[in-house]
Amino acid sequence: MADFGEPSRAAWGQSTLPATAPAAPSAGRPAVVIPLHGPINAYTFKQLKIRFDQARRLGAEVVILEMDTPGGTVDASIAIAEYLRGIKDLRTIAFVKRQAYSGGTIVGVAAHEIHMAPDAVIGLAAPIILGPNGLQPLPDTERAKAAGGILDDLNRSARLRGYPYALLEAMVIVGRTVYWVENDQGERKFVSEKQYDQLRQEGWRPVEGVPAPIDAADTLLTVSTDLAIKLGLARGAAESVEDLARQQNLRILQRIESTAGEKIIDFLNGDVARGVLLMVFFTSLYLAFKTPGMGAPEAAIVVALGVLLGVPAMTGHAQWWEILLVLAGLVFLALEVFVTPGFGVLGFSGLIMIVLGLLLTFAPMPVPGMPQFGPILETTWQGIQRGLVVLVAAMLASLLLALWLRRYLPKMPYFNRLILTTAVGTSPEAVAAGDVMATPWPPVGARGEAATDLKPGGSAQFTDLTGESRIISVVSDSGFVPRGTAVVVRQVSGSHVVVRPVKG
Repeated sequence: MADFGEPSRAAWGQSTLPATAPAAPSAGRPAVVIPLHGPINAYTFKQLKIRFDQARRLGAEVVILEMDTPGGTVDASIAIAEYLRGIKDLRTIAFVKRQAYSGGTIVGVAAHEIHMAPDAVIGLAAPIILGPNGLQPLPDTERAKAAGGILDDLNRSARLRGYPYALLEAMVIVGRTVYWVENDQGERKFVSEKQYDQLRQEGWRPVEGVPAPIDAADTLLTVSTDLAIKLGLARGAAESVEDLARQQNLRILQRIESTAGEKIIDFLNGDVARGVLLMVFFTSLYLAFKTPGMGAPEAAIVVALGVLLGVPAMTGHAQWWEILLVLAGLVFLALEVFVTPGFGVLGFSGLIMIVLGLLLTFAPMPVPGMPQFGPILETTWQGIQRGLVVLVAAMLASLLLALWLRRYLPKMPYFNRLILTTAVGTSPEAVAAGDVMATPWPPVGARGEAATDLKPGGSAQFTDLTGESRIISVVSDSGFVPRGTAVVVRQVSGSHVVVRPVKG
């Protein structure tokens, strides 16, 4: 038994349905259905506690947790499991509608009992890394760190709810071979391969109707409905929560669905919404640095960045250092544009920091016990891959939008102030005919007036050859310049205009 590790010590001899298993709810007890669909994260846990409080206010005695989840972050799954184990005033039933993998299994076994739809599946709760040959189990040291918290939590649920811990352990650790054997007296045990070889000599044999072994050394255990019932992991099967309620003589008071606010958070956390927000962010960033002081681009940046960082922080995907990385990148980029004009080391570093920080908000937090920059877990890698697709698509869309704005905004009332026009006609007649100068505008030596404070970036107003006043983006080479000060153009490089206060 020692070859199965310390947590297995009390679990390998358990029967299928232990005497400590809780009894079924009594007839007519009021129940509430709480869906737990999709990925599990910190926001899921927060909303789940709110729904349980609502169930209590409704007078429920039983909560049916309708589960259809691929899993989620380990810390959130364990937090929900601890919360369920601590509930004393409600009976909790986990109903697996379709799947409860990974974190879903951690949550499910923490409930008082599990029921499953006919084709449902549970299991596969191991942390996995991406290796050169695809998905691989963690090396021994990293596996012990990553799986330790998961195994400890599953062991707590197994002891409290009476589940065979050997089966739960086989869902987490590769290398566990599990047999279910019985003798002529009807005793049944879950044993390792070594124990199985010894017991066969004593007349023990595999239980009929289940695989032998139940789990092989090179697999992680997943269990379908029929097998889960036979093994004692599930109490029964039902077509739906309504069917389950009929079987258990429960009276469903209400199904507590997602609120409008939760649906908005879910939508904003989706790839489409985040892609649009990223496009708005990068486009507004371009406009803000091209035309500082206009206000609208800066406001759009604040709103977009608030959602892009705030929602992942709520769901447990954004860590403090990722948010700090993005903000530091913005500072670097601003220093490059306004303090040391010209796109160099600061600007490039700032852009990389912004992109990297935003990319990492797509990946869940690391597993408790794992180093921040340890092996790449499967869920982390999937998040990064998804984030790369969304980020690249958003940046390309932002580039196309910026080109469109640069071409068409100068022709639109009011918005023509947002984009610098670098070429005008040589005369009013030439402008009307569409002729374009080869020299930039405003030319070096042209005089105008600071339309905003230059800090040192800002806007200045000049008069073109048609007599029309235009406000363009400029940078002062003399530091701060108050609004209304007369300025003269010192240098023009593309859309980069450097000015200096007029002396005397």
